[in-house]
Parts: sequence; C-alpha cells; structure tokens
Amino acid sequence: MNADSNICPLIIPSTTDCINFEIYSGAKDRDRLPGKPDLGAVLNTVIRLLRPVPRHVNHITYFDNFYTNIPLLHNLTNEGIYCLGTVQRNRLGKSCKLPEKREIMKSNVPRGTYHENVASYEGQELSATSWEDNKQVLLLSTYVGAEPADTITRYEKKLKANVQVSCPRVIKEYNVHMGGVDLMNSFTGRYRIRISRESGQRGSSTTCQT
Repeated sequence: MNADSNICPLIIPSTTDCINFEIYSGAKDRDRLPGKPDLGAVLNTVIRLLRPVPRHVNHITYFDNFYTNIPLLHNLTNEGIYCLGTVQRNRLGKSCKLPEKREIMKSNVPRGTYHENVASYEGQELSATSWEDNKQVLLLSTYVGAEPADTITRYEKKLKANVQVSCPRVIKEYNVHMGGVDLMNSFTGRYRIRISRESGQRGSSTTCQT
C-alpha cells in the first residue's frame, strides 16, 4: 500500500492485482468498522481495505511511510496479519535507540551501515532497522529483522566505481514486495481515468473515461 495519489489500493505484490481500493473523499474517511479501534482517518482506511484478507493464515502487508506506525502494526498483528513498512522517525517513539539522521549521514559513516532495535509493545515484538544508503532508510516490521544481512552493488561517486555494501534482510524483503505497488502505480499513471461531472436541471451525473 502507498499514498502516491488519491486512490488507496490494496495490491497482491506477486501479481500486481488490486483486490480492494478506496478513493479519497474527505471527512468520511474517518469512518471505522464496528468493533475496531479508531486509529484516525489514514489508518482506519487501512483497516477497511484489509477486510477481504483472511486472518491468522500468515498473510503479510507492506506499507510506505505514510501508513506505517506502531498502533497499526500492533492491531494487525493481533489479528494474525504480519506487517513491514518504511516508517517516519517521529513514529518510533522517544525511547527509540536507532541513530538520528544527522549521525548516520556523517561522511565517516560507511555506506551500508545499519542498526537494528528490537523492542516489545504491549507484548508484541517489533523490529526497527536503520540503514544508510544515499540517505537514511527506516523500516518497522513484525516478522523480519536486519539479519542475515547480504551485500548489494552501489555506484560510489568518489571512487567512480561500483562497490559492495551491506544490505539488511528487511531491506531486500521490502524492495521485493513493494515492487508490485510501484508497477501498479505506473499502470494507473499511464492509463488515467478521467472523471467529469455534468450538472443539469434534474441533478448531476458523473462519467468516467479511460
């Protein structure tokens, strides 16, 4: 799931099939399902989109940092859905032990440096990982961590050559599965739906064109 447009899709990463979506329509997006906690407008949207997903059968949901936060991951893990997403630093809490961006991006910190902080939130274990690429990348997960790390190839401008840098397991896991979302975004960008509203004496109508 990501938030690059006014459409919030739920996509199967391996096939790029969209199995559910919502179009942003203002205040109604605060609606929550009966019996579900009120997590706010954005996260309530996630809960609604996940209605078709069976619980407690090891499904995994991937998010970008617009959605990822601790209460959402806690709620979904309670329902048997594992989670992984990039996350904004201010959503990890003041007690987070990961290095700040200004520390990671110092010139003497090698590219590929990573740190992992595993903590418990209301009885559930969460892994937060910081990785330095060309900028700091932060991820939060309920099922995968930094180890075992691998190596990937990056072009180093100072050396004018390709170099091998460390890459945490959680980074590779995220990139593999969010690729389907990126592909879906390219499709929707290429084949945009045009929506127009026509008003008349007896009301209005909406037409869609591809």
